Amino acid sequence: MRQTHFALALVVAAVLAACGGSEGGDQTLRQQYSAQVTFGDSLSDVGTYAVGGVAALGGGKFTINGNSVAVQPEYTGKTWTELLAAQFGLAAPCPAQTGLDGNAAMNFSVPVMHHAACTGYAQGGARVSNPVGPGHKLTGSPLGQLTVPVSTQIANHLSKVNGAFRGTEIVFVLAGANDALMQLGELEAGATAAGTAAGNAAAAGTFAARLTGLLASGATDPAAAARAIGLAFQTEAASAGS
Repeated sequence: MRQTHFALALVVAAVLAACGGSEGGDQTLRQQYSAQVTFGDSLSDVGTYAVGGVAALGGGKFTINGNSVAVQPEYTGKTWTELLAAQFGLAAPCPAQTGLDGNAAMNFSVPVMHHAACTGYAQGGARVSNPVGPGHKLTGSPLGQLTVPVSTQIANHLSKVNGAFRGTEIVFVLAGANDALMQLGELEAGATAAGTAAGNAAAAGTFAARLTGLLASGATDPAAAARAIGLAFQTEAASAGS
C-alpha cells in the first residue's frame, strides 16, 4: 500500500508533541520513512541563501541562525524541519538549491547551484505559484532572493524522481503567507492611489467652487456669472490633457 504522507508542519509538530515529550513512555515511531521532502517558504528554508554576503554575516535561515545552546538549551540553530528529520531518524535536510541574484557590489550575486541529493526545496520569499516574492530582484530588493514558487519546487522534485513519489517519504508543504503579504501590499497601494485621486478631485472641486464665487461676486448678475464660470471650469476639466 502506498504510504505517501502529506502534512502541514504545525499539525505534525502538534501530533509529535502530543505523543510525549521528555517523560517516559514508548517513543518508538509507528511509521518509518525513507526520506523527508519539504516544499514551502522561509519558515521551512534550511539555507537556500546561506551564500555570499548573507553567509558572511552569519545568516542563511529565516527563523534561527547559529548554535547558542550556551545561552539557552533550545537555541540549537536548527529549524523545525531539521528537528523533525532527527526525530524520524533521517539525515539532516539540506537545500536543494542555493544562490542569490542580487547586488554584486554587496556580495549578493552568487551563481545558482542545484544539489541533487538534497530535498529541502523551501525558499525564503517563495509564493504558491507566482515567481516574484518578497526579496526578489524584481521587487527592487538588492538581496535578489530566488523565490522559486512552491508549484515549481514540486515540479523540480518530480523531475528528479521519474515523475512520482515513491510512497515511503514524508512530505511537508507549508506556504501561502507570502501571497497574503504581497496581495495585502497591492491592495494597500491601490486603496491609497484611489483615496489620493478622490481627495485631489474633491479638493479641486472645492477650489473651483470658491474661485467661482469670488469671480462672480463682482458681476452685475452674480448667479448668471457663477453658472457661466462653472460651465467653463467643467469644460476645461473635461478637455484632453487637463
